[in-house]
Amino acid sequence: DRLGCAMVVSDIAPMGILVAREAGLPSLLVENFTWDWVYGEYVGRYEALRRFAAYFRSLFGAVDYRIQARPVCNIAPASLVVGPVSRAPRRTREAVRQALGVPDGARMVLITMGGVAQPYGFLDHLPQSDEIYVVIPGGSHGFRRHGRLITFPHHSAFFHPDLIHAADAVIGKVGYSTVAEVYHAGTPFGFIKRPDFRESEILAAYIEDRMSGLAIEESAFQTGEWMVSLPELLTMPRIQRGARNGAVEIASFIRNVI
Repeated sequence: DRLGCAMVVSDIAPMGILVAREAGLPSLLVENFTWDWVYGEYVGRYEALRRFAAYFRSLFGAVDYRIQARPVCNIAPASLVVGPVSRAPRRTREAVRQALGVPDGARMVLITMGGVAQPYGFLDHLPQSDEIYVVIPGGSHGFRRHGRLITFPHHSAFFHPDLIHAADAVIGKVGYSTVAEVYHAGTPFGFIKRPDFRESEILAAYIEDRMSGLAIEESAFQTGEWMVSLPELLTMPRIQRGARNGAVEIASFIRNVI
């Protein structure tokens, strides 16, 4: 009350729903999946998760307003369903490529693992074409340039949506944030499914249906065999989006409610 809060908004996490209840405030949940749905995949192997799934289900069911963001993994009664939610770019494509040192007319391929650090064993086998530059955020501790390979830390001066909009193709693992950002940029996406994540198949199906995309096996990514698919990926069309970002629709909904 002292802070003048009018609502508690939760992004998938259920804790905010409990806080809202204790504070006597309306609660709003934004999700494309909920944890009870995720845990449902594992209860057969880990029986102890069953009671947590049931508890989370009761919390999510008690929310005052629910907004689902496409691609939705588990359709439920909702106050609003919106398109993919992502951060908007801040800089122009030209400005980002100039800051990276990617020449005009060159093709830029962005490899992104969503902030998860991992080794890239294929770096010595990258394409040698003068027309292709490979950019890897999270690929090194400082800004590094090795010919046409550009790497820098995950946390850097480069805003991730800016990099996606500046790229001619994106290669990365399937995760909601990356899918949403690539969707709005319209950039061709070489996507790697994550079999241990329940939402992975649903996100992959959305890419195949609504985006320019090409599936890449995890093993092919690790060994560098994915590079044989690069010419096909770079010839895929860039999709021009006309729909509003789901984030704008959510902001409008919250404003009208409070």
